[in-house]
Amino acid sequence: MSIQTTFRSVAKPKVKVLTAPLVAGELILDQATTFIFSSLSVGTISSLSGNEYLVDGQEVIFVNAHLANSLVINVGSYSKTIPAGYLAALYFKQSDGSFYEHRKHADLKPIEDNVDSNATAIANEISNRQADTATLYKLDGSRPLTGTMDLAGNFLVNVPQGASADHVINKAQFDTAVAAIQASISASANSLQWRSKVDFVTKRTSGSIPVNGDALLDSTFGAGNARLFEDDDAPTQTTTATIIADSTVVFLKDGLEPKKMIVRDVLGTKRWYDQTETDPALKLDRQITANDTFIVENDLLGEEDSRETQSIYYVQSGSPKTLIKLGDFDWNLATGVSISSSYVTGAGDQTVVQGDSIQQAIQKLDGNIEKNKTDGASALSAAIAQEVSDRNSAISGAIAQEVSDRDNAIYNSQLAQDNKLASVVLGDGSALIGINDAGNHYLGSTVEEALQQIGEEVNTAEQNISTLQTDVANHATQLQIHTDDIADLAGDLTAYENSIASTSSGQGASLVGIADTAGNLTSTNVEDALQEINTKVENLNHVTLHRGVHQAAVTGGTTLDLTTDFVDQLTGGTVQDLSSASYLNVFVNRDGAMLINRVGFTISGNTLTLTAGGGGILLKDEIVEVTVIKIV
Repeated sequence: MSIQTTFRSVAKPKVKVLTAPLVAGELILDQATTFIFSSLSVGTISSLSGNEYLVDGQEVIFVNAHLANSLVINVGSYSKTIPAGYLAALYFKQSDGSFYEHRKHADLKPIEDNVDSNATAIANEISNRQADTATLYKLDGSRPLTGTMDLAGNFLVNVPQGASADHVINKAQFDTAVAAIQASISASANSLQWRSKVDFVTKRTSGSIPVNGDALLDSTFGAGNARLFEDDDAPTQTTTATIIADSTVVFLKDGLEPKKMIVRDVLGTKRWYDQTETDPALKLDRQITANDTFIVENDLLGEEDSRETQSIYYVQSGSPKTLIKLGDFDWNLATGVSISSSYVTGAGDQTVVQGDSIQQAIQKLDGNIEKNKTDGASALSAAIAQEVSDRNSAISGAIAQEVSDRDNAIYNSQLAQDNKLASVVLGDGSALIGINDAGNHYLGSTVEEALQQIGEEVNTAEQNISTLQTDVANHATQLQIHTDDIADLAGDLTAYENSIASTSSGQGASLVGIADTAGNLTSTNVEDALQEINTKVENLNHVTLHRGVHQAAVTGGTTLDLTTDFVDQLTGGTVQDLSSASYLNVFVNRDGAMLINRVGFTISGNTLTLTAGGGGILLKDEIVEVTVIKIV
């Protein structure tokens, strides 16, 4: 068989499982370095084929997982037989297209063969450099350093703490100094009352500081070209449009307290407001007070260039209070704090103490670093020589041990994995096998968890079925009882229907009660009520009607006199006395609208009162007709 190779670079190892017999092109090394052979026959790998090959020195692992047959590799000048159940970690040899074992042995063979000569060469080089007084930098400080020392990413170690200004300091000493500086800065910062940022600070040389509700107009403040604000260089704000809503401004004027104002947009017009405004949506949150410290975005108090837009101010107590600038800062580049022009590097061996300024601390640290370069270099040569010797001594034993350990580790790892898959111990076996579960049917992610879930659900289903069967039997018994009850009720219903339909005394309508909420009857059942009503009807001898009309002369009024305000006809009519009217026997008609059932009017004595429910006050020419029914 032959191996088709398509490797361009060493990539993440993958595992490719091959079966025998192999065919041409089947074994393709496409970013895969481990090949497992397991079939009835594994055969022989005799050559590599293809137009692209493995990278020189790349590791390729061949695993013979066959139970009995050996895997034979005869490629180029290399030959190896891998017994059944074993593996071989080989390295590609580009010079003849074959393989070799123990990569580090091959790579480091020239070094191992020349350890003695290498040590002699290094010793000679050190001796020559120590004797060179003209061109080489001396680690003992006898010749000053005129170039750049390149430690190639290494560190100077075992550096003592600097004791004088020209000493180099170690990192622990530097960290202590930085912590002291930070503590000093924090203590200073804590004494200030930091407030929110102010957008502008400007001084009024003419005009007045605004008051609540003043509109922002270009002509309101400043001089020359109607500027809103001025500074020493040029106008930075020329129109009200450049000051956006909710901007804050601190105004200064000789003899007056500094005043902070805020800009609000009120229905499209920008206006000034301070903390005395009554409308909470417009007022400023607070006025500046003594010890306030704040950042100013646009400082127009006389600084030049870019510094006029970046500063910090402190409010000093007094009458009036004073605005003191703490400093100018470039907030974008963070270069506002500068080293003085008289700065020189410290002497070294000095310690940063509380009370040192930032520049003094930097001078000490700078001097200590320079001292450290000088003192640390003297130990560098000996350290290099010792490092080379120590590494050469450890190479041979380390290479042999690594090869042995790697072979054993691979075999033991494979064997342990096989045993864990076959184990029934909790956490092994099916618990190691994951499931994709694209349908999201299971809570767990392994075969073990899925089987446990299935078992629990099956047990629960069996218990539910048993409970259901018991419930069905119980319901059948109750159903029979209810069937018997229904039959009994049907008989009772038939008897009741017969009683209701009967005309016998005490049956039929005598069994139907009445509520009589109005209290019109004395009877309590339909039979007796019918008899009572019949008696009352028979007692009616005569019904008379009394009628009268009234036409309102003016609009207004809601009361009419039943004895004098009604006539039998509108023109030339005779007065009708309707004083016998009551809620029970009167009907009121207002311009065709009939008021009955005691709604829309009231009667008290001889007075008829029209209420809101009946139309309320009378309108001019409105006609009211009253009809009284009298039973004789």
